[in-house]
Amino acid sequence: MKDCYVQGLKTSPGLEGKVVLAFTLVRPDGSEAHASEGMVAESNLKNPLVEACMLSHIQTAKFGNLHSGPEVRVRYPLQLAPDLAGK
Repeated sequence: MKDCYVQGLKTSPGLEGKVVLAFTLVRPDGSEAHASEGMVAESNLKNPLVEACMLSHIQTAKFGNLHSGPEVRVRYPLQLAPDLAGK
């Protein structure tokens, strides 16, 4: 997801803000968990392309085994600032 933000910094050097991604981790067949029903729950970033890129990364990631049942709801907050991006 850092790559998404770094790309956004190329067109908006001062880009910063908070993004909260909400998704459900599911493991329907006993395999590795993956994200389902993902969405940007909150954002003051004002950059839909970066937000969509981050959401795409969450939706394609593998999360290993779940230890608390077949589903886990997640709210994943990200605070983004140029000095934290490690340009």
